[in-house]
Amino acid sequence: MMTYNLILKGIEKMDFPRKITRRPEDLIRRLCRWLNGFNWEGLKARSLPSPLRRELSGPIDHSYFDKYPPEKGIPPDELSGWDKDF
Repeated sequence: MMTYNLILKGIEKMDFPRKITRRPEDLIRRLCRWLNGFNWEGLKARSLPSPLRRELSGPIDHSYFDKYPPEKGIPPDELSGWDKDF
């Protein structure tokens, strides 16, 4: 019953332990307010619109990915023995 009463009071009335400083306490309160307005049913149904809209030229368009130089050579085998007990 105590948990239920705490929920009814809301995050603003919550007393945090002394070892939680003001900054994390503020972050927790702000996240609770933000998550309160989140569309959880849309997440569950996978119907939320993407926050990023990209125009693709086709199914193999990779123009939005970063470009890296090709790797040269084969990396050496790892023989330090750190995994011998596995």
